[in-house]
Parts: sequence; structure tokens; C-alpha cells
Amino acid sequence: MGFVIDEDTLSSNLDTKVPTQQSVKAYVDSVSASDISLQGDYNAFTNSPDLDSSPSGVKKGDHYVVSTAGTFFTEALQAGDSIIAKADDPTTLSHWILTNNNLTTPITNNEVSATANIALSKLATDPVARANHTGSQAASTISDFDTEVANNSAVTANTAKVTYPTADSNKLAGIEASATADQTNAEIKAAVEAATDSNTFTDADHTKLNAIEASATIDQTGAEIKTLYEAETSAFTDTQFTKLAGIETSATADQTDSQIKTAYEANSNTNAFTDANVTTLGTVAGKAGLASPTFTGTVTTASLDVAGNNIDNVQNIIHDLSTASTALDFSGDEFQNISISANTTFTASNYAIGKSKTVIITTDSTARTLAFPSGWTFLNKSKPVDQAASKIGVLSLVCTTAIESGVLATYAAEDFSLAGMTASSTSTLTNKTINTASNTITVTASDVSDFDTEVGNNSAVTANTAKVTYPTADSNKLAAIEASATADQTDAEIRAAVEAASDSNVFTDTDHTKLNAIEASATADQTDAEIRTAVGAATDSNVFTDANVTSLGNRAPLASPTFTGTVTTATLDVAGNNIDNIQNIIHDTSATTNALDFNADQLQFDTIDANTTFTTTNRAIGRSKTIKLTTDGSTRTFTFPAWKFVGAEPSDQAANKVGILTLTCFGSADSDIVAAYAVEE
Repeated sequence: MGFVIDEDTLSSNLDTKVPTQQSVKAYVDSVSASDISLQGDYNAFTNSPDLDSSPSGVKKGDHYVVSTAGTFFTEALQAGDSIIAKADDPTTLSHWILTNNNLTTPITNNEVSATANIALSKLATDPVARANHTGSQAASTISDFDTEVANNSAVTANTAKVTYPTADSNKLAGIEASATADQTNAEIKAAVEAATDSNTFTDADHTKLNAIEASATIDQTGAEIKTLYEAETSAFTDTQFTKLAGIETSATADQTDSQIKTAYEANSNTNAFTDANVTTLGTVAGKAGLASPTFTGTVTTASLDVAGNNIDNVQNIIHDLSTASTALDFSGDEFQNISISANTTFTASNYAIGKSKTVIITTDSTARTLAFPSGWTFLNKSKPVDQAASKIGVLSLVCTTAIESGVLATYAAEDFSLAGMTASSTSTLTNKTINTASNTITVTASDVSDFDTEVGNNSAVTANTAKVTYPTADSNKLAAIEASATADQTDAEIRAAVEAASDSNVFTDTDHTKLNAIEASATADQTDAEIRTAVGAATDSNVFTDANVTSLGNRAPLASPTFTGTVTTATLDVAGNNIDNIQNIIHDTSATTNALDFNADQLQFDTIDANTTFTTTNRAIGRSKTIKLTTDGSTRTFTFPAWKFVGAEPSDQAANKVGILTLTCFGSADSDIVAAYAVEE
């Protein structure tokens, strides 16, 4: 067969030859051993994936197996055929190798070589004519075929002509195809019933139709009859019926205002809506109920009693800060400061479980001794006995019981030492000793030369001790004025005095207008029910029911309200007073950086992974912050602003340790912040 080629390399690349199975296998084996890569199926009918219109990413050696027959470029492919790219990014049929899985496409004569040796058994038709053969043969190639057919007895017996009369032919032409005999009455009735929108007109239907008047319609509905009736003049309408039903027999004339008020209040589920109710209701709109109220904005209250429960989700507690005396009051502000200008003995009052106080003690230019109640328990190694000059100390107190002995105290002060002072520093203090253990120097008035003389000559002293002459005329004038006399009263004061007198009221413009609006000769009484209906029907008027009274009673007053459930609010302002009976304050916590914001959560944590310099923003009196500092695997140095540290200021924190940094603002500057620090051992 000249169209078959046996070439293992397929190097001739002919489009008129079919390679043998052995050649294809040998070629595929050689290529597969190098760079043929099976990519998967190819649908030649839908060109999926796209290989012949705009292929992308196809590489030399990419091998696809045809899953659905179709046309590839101009070549017909069968399921099972293979196509292999011969170059990167192929764009023509010549860039591909096509291998047939089976040769199902007929081979044309032009594809068969004249010298091809093809077995006759492979041909569909035997080209060699011979007698007594089997298989098929055209009748035109058989000699005397027509004569033999005409002489065949079976043919002549079955081909005798039959005469078909014209009348029968015409009759048959007039009959429809599939025509049957006449239908019975029952079949006709059934056919009529079976037709779309068709029914048998029965005798009963005919009798019924005869009994219906000409132009008759179906019965009108009640609504249609009612509409027609009410369209008539003087028809008795629903409105009139309702009105008539609401009028009592022998109805009387209008009642006086006082009678109306009495009758109205006598109704069940009806109450007098007084001026006081109006005032109260005016404050109720938009106000919270007693049970689990939710507020917006800032809630302001004189004090807050949470009945021994928690205050949850607190971002920050901003304490009031005030000046205290040495007589400490646990009912006062929790944060207080004291300037010490003398040796001091502290006392305390209003002890109560859970109350606490932090006192900032600032000494003047002299060291001062400190004495505390004997019942207090100091958690320091020893109770402090004094505080050095010009230093800040922090005294923290917590009541564990309601008596003096239940107070736990801690004290810390800025570091200070006089140990480094030289002898020349004491040259003006004759025979005075510097106590470096307690950091104190005792100086008396006798150590100051000419003290008395200088005080007597001081201009401020002489200016404020000169005698003043009191004229006799002024004395007589004062004697003639009654005790507690004041200047003439203002209009407002006179008006208030009139109101305050017994059985006396100011007759206001509003009262005058109201009186003018009252009709003379008020009419007779209305019934209780009529009054209630009239109140409800009036514009901007409603019956004040028992439910309204209950609702009004369940609204919290503005002064000292008591709530149930959970009170929810965005912020809480207790107007500079205490929050009492707190079981616990549960703070919000969040992460922070070395830029500490006093508007952020009071409890924060910071992971230290580098040497750190701390800064602060939004400082304000009474704000505080506690930060948990956790170092990574290295020791990290710390640099702080001008804070006042009680105890030593830390310079670093060891690796993998947790430290606690506590900050309290006693002003708005960094220098007003008192800091404390502690770290794991």
C-alpha cells in the first residue's frame, strides 16, 4: 500500500502517508523517553482546551488524547487519536504530530498505489464477475435477466390486471381519510361534552332557562345593595346609626368644668391628668424605665449605688482629686493631696469595708515627722516616721473592716539622701547635726539672728496692724438700721413673697387668659362615658388610663433613681462624688505601645521587644493607668518622661520577665505623674 510509510523517526513529515503502528510506537517511545508530557484529553468538537484557534502556553512535547471526535485545523480526528506538539506555541497543523488509534475513515482510490497488494477479502465489492457467485451484483450485469423474470410463473400469477370502475374511484375520493360509520346518539353526546367549553343543553337546563326573566342578572351582594341604598336621599347611614347608638335617652346639657372633672375621674381605668402629671410626663419622654435601662451620652448622678454588684466593661476610672487635711475622711475623694509644712499627726474617719484612699504627701523645704493611727497595719517593712524636705510621698489606704484596725497601709517616697553633704554646707547652722539616716536637719528661730527686730520692721506687718478710726456718724447710721435689713426687694422677690403668703397666689397673664376663655353659664352634665369619649376624641388629647399611670410610675425620677437589672450607659459622670457599695470594678483591657494614652483603657499590656522610650498623651487630674510589661528573650532598657517614681526608677527589665508599671495623674504634665514599678524576681 503506497499510502503507508514505515519510518520510526517520522522525519519525512509527509501529509500523504500513514505511519505503521510499529513506526508510531517507536517514535512515541523515543520522544516519551525525552520530552513528551501527557497533558490530558482534547475535545476536537469544541476545541477544548484551545489548541488550533489561539493556543497559549503549549510547549514542545505536550501530548493530548482526543476524547471527542472533531476537526483539528483541517484534519478530522477520531476519539482515541493522539496529537503531539513539535514546537513551542504551535500555530499550524504542521507544528503537530497526529497518530490514528484506528483507520475508520475510508481510503480513497487516489490514496491506493497501483502496485498495492490488497487481499480481495478486504474489498467491499468483488471486482471480478463470475457465474454462480455469491454476494450481490447489479441486475444490469446479469444476461437475459428481464426474459427470465417475465417467464417466471410466480410473477405472472400475481401480476394479472384488475379493472377499477370509475364510479368507485370517484366515491372513494369523496370519503375523508379514516372515515367511520355514523356515530350513535350516545357517542355524539359524549363528543359534545368532551369538546373545550362545550356542554349538552339538557331538558333540565331548558326548563331552568324558561323560568328566568329576560335581562335577569345574578343576585346582588349585601355590599352592592348597601351602596345603592346609601346613595338614596335621607338614607340611614352607618355613621348615623353609630351616632344614634351613642346617644343616651334624655341626654342632658353640658356639665361644668368641675362636674366634668369629677365624672371623668369616676370612670374605671381613668385618672385625673393633673399639672403635676404634665410636668412629670414632660420629663418622661425619651427617659429610661426602671428595669435594665440603656442610656446614651453621659449619665450624671450625685452618687451611684450598685448594690454590691460589679461594674463591668469599664475603660477607665477618672477620679476626682482634692486637697485633704491631716484628718482623712474616707467619705471624701479617693485621690487627695496634702502639703505638709509642720510635723504631722494623721487621723481618719468614716471607715467602711471596701473604701480606699490614695494621699499624695508633699513636704515643704523642711523634713517633717509623720505619725499615724496605731491601729493601721503598714505592709512596708517598717512604719514611716518622717519625710525628707521637698519630697513627694504616696500613702495608700484600704479598709478591710469598718474600724481603724482594719486599715492596710503602704507608703513610698522619692529617693533622697543628705549623706553627700559637706561640712561647709552647715557653716551657718551652729551646732546643728545632719541626720543622714532620716534625712533631717532641725532649725529653730534662735538660729536666725535679729529675728524679732526684722519681724517688727517688716512692712507687711506694719501695714496690716495700723489702727482704723470709726466715725461717729457712721456708727449712728448703723444703729438706726434694723437687724437683717436688706435693700428694696426686686419685682421677682416681691412676686415670690406673694406666692409664699397663706391663701395667696399671683394672678398671671396665663390665668387671666384662661379665665377669659371660660364661657358664661356652663351647660349641664354629660355622662361619664361621654366625657371619656370626648377626651379621647379631642385633638392632641388622650384618656389617661390605669396603664398610663402604671407606666408613669415605672419611670425613674431624675433625683436619686433606683433601677433594677443592668443599667447600660456610654459614659458615667458621678458629679465628683463617690461610687458606693461596689463589689468589683471589672476594667476593659487592651494592648498598647510605648505611646501611652490616658484616654485608652485603664488596664493595658505591652510586649517589649526592643529598648523602649515611653511617652504619654491626654494626661488629666485623676486619671490613672496600669500597664503589664512583658519582655522578649532579651534584656530591654527603659527611658521614661519626667515622672515622679516612688521607689527606684527602673533602667531596664530582664529577659522573659513581667513587670507592672502604675501611673497616676495629679496634673496635666508628665512631671505631675506619680509612677510605681515592680518586676518578677
